[in-house]
Amino acid sequence: MTLIAHLADLHLGYRQYGLLEREGDFYDVFNEAIDLIIQEHVKMVLIAGDIFHSCRPPIYALYCMKSSLERLYSKGVKVYCVLGDHDFPRRVGEYPPTKLFEGEFLKRVSKENIEIRIDGESLIITGMDRVPPSLSKECFKELEDLSKQAQGKSGKRILLTHVPSSDTLGGLTLNDLPENYHYYALGHEHVRQIGNKGLGVAAYPGSIEIMDYSEVTYWKKEGKGFYIVDLSGPEPDIQRVNLTSIRPQEIFEISLNEPLEKIEAKISTWLTSQRKKPVLHLLIKDADYSFDPRKLQELAEILHRKGCLEVRYKRIGLRSGEDIGTSHRIDLAQFNIEQLIRELSSKILLIEEERELAIQIYKVSHKDGEEAMKKFILQNAPDKTSEACSE
Repeated sequence: MTLIAHLADLHLGYRQYGLLEREGDFYDVFNEAIDLIIQEHVKMVLIAGDIFHSCRPPIYALYCMKSSLERLYSKGVKVYCVLGDHDFPRRVGEYPPTKLFEGEFLKRVSKENIEIRIDGESLIITGMDRVPPSLSKECFKELEDLSKQAQGKSGKRILLTHVPSSDTLGGLTLNDLPENYHYYALGHEHVRQIGNKGLGVAAYPGSIEIMDYSEVTYWKKEGKGFYIVDLSGPEPDIQRVNLTSIRPQEIFEISLNEPLEKIEAKISTWLTSQRKKPVLHLLIKDADYSFDPRKLQELAEILHRKGCLEVRYKRIGLRSGEDIGTSHRIDLAQFNIEQLIRELSSKILLIEEERELAIQIYKVSHKDGEEAMKKFILQNAPDKTSEACSE
């Protein structure tokens, strides 16, 4: 029996909503996954990209990966990976964070075929990192060549890559992949997907934690985790493994026109049944003229006291029919702008220096006006042209 664990989209180091607890959640579920992999006597682990949420992850994210790889190595488990969008360095010549572990603990399979034997069975792994749209034509040709080389070898063939199921920007997608592999170990999509592809099966295990509120309903039905795949038979036998340490999240559709006590009662029963402090998403169905931000704030404070880690909201009751995340009627004085900048910067992968520069620009603009802000930018922003030339 050739058992392989297929993981993807770990996003270690992601501090969602700027909360330390949410960063810890990603470590918790990853450690649970490692426990289960060892428990099930898996012989090989494939990680299909987005191992870290940033190309410059926090120290604890690196420590978590190091200790997990050491545990797997001590049990004789081999680990192979490719890079996803979030793992790639932002500057030419820099190493990705996976470089720290490559060698005995981890093998990055980048634009190559490798042959390994597990329990006497031969496996050929073709690896391809996430391909930017600008290089899709060149990488498509390279991938075709690698697939032909792999087909000439004996044994089950695996394609390990980080690729979307569709891409409006013109990059490589699932449909562009060669069709002569027995198992396609894929990453990028955050919800699970399994389907036929050429000679075999293409599978996305999804992210190991909830990355967005749009995933909550799916998680409740299908779970989140990884796959254990048996390649010893004529077709891959794929078993879903659901992780239990995921922080609970729920969506409630409410109207702020109802008494707060009634809304609270609707939510309280669910709150008391959770082991971890949950994240709550409120869909507000009130129209513009009846939306009261002060009542929303009061409700959020009640729910925090009741045990919520975080309360988010989304407007769905606008007369225009559009869904938006915030309302122009909210007083910006209620918010910590610096915290919002930090939270946004983590989503768009700004490094620490860029994040702090953005905060300073906001402070100067808020205090001294537009002209002072322009002057500050000219004095302090890095010269991207000269930087690019030097690299």
